[in-house]
Order: sequence, then C-alpha cells, then structure tokens
Amino acid sequence: PLLEKSPQKGDLHRLFKGSSSHYSTIGIALGVEVNDLLHSPLSASDKLILVFERWIESDNDVTWRNILEVCEDYPKELGKTKSDVEGFLSSDRARRKY
Repeated sequence: PLLEKSPQKGDLHRLFKGSSSHYSTIGIALGVEVNDLLHSPLSASDKLILVFERWIESDNDVTWRNILEVCEDYPKELGKTKSDVEGFLSSDRARRKY
C-alpha cells in the first residue's frame, strides 16, 4: 500500500514548504536531532530539508503513514499540510511515482 512506501525528499519539501517554520516540531515528532538547528543561520526551509534528510537517513519508519500521523498529532500547525499530503497521496502522480 502507498502509505507504507518511503516518501522522497522532494515530495516532502514541496508538501511541507508552507510549514517550514515548524521544522523543530516535525523533527522531534520524526525522532531526529534538531538541537543543532535551533540557533543555525540557515533558513527555516533549509532546516526542514535537513530534518527530512536526517529522517530518511535514519531509516526509522520512513513511511507516508508516519508523515500523516505527525500531521494528525499537530493539527493546529500541520492541518493544511495533512490535507495537502492526503491530496497528493490520492493523486495519479503519487500512484505512478510510488
């Protein structure tokens, strides 16, 4: 099933770019280190990319299901993102790609 597939960094970045200011919440929810990013001069968008790279490299439950669970756990911050992810996952593009 699609929910058990591993998301690609480019899709994650596109879907979460509007939520990049929540990179630390997303990183903590995904179980990756974010402390070094808190005072980094990088943009929030770049920090979010690093969070996703770390998660993918960790190979720790890297699935679309996990991404949706993170969005569900933080509805105020990631509610729109969850809707965007669900829309993508139900698209022909996602079915072809994954």
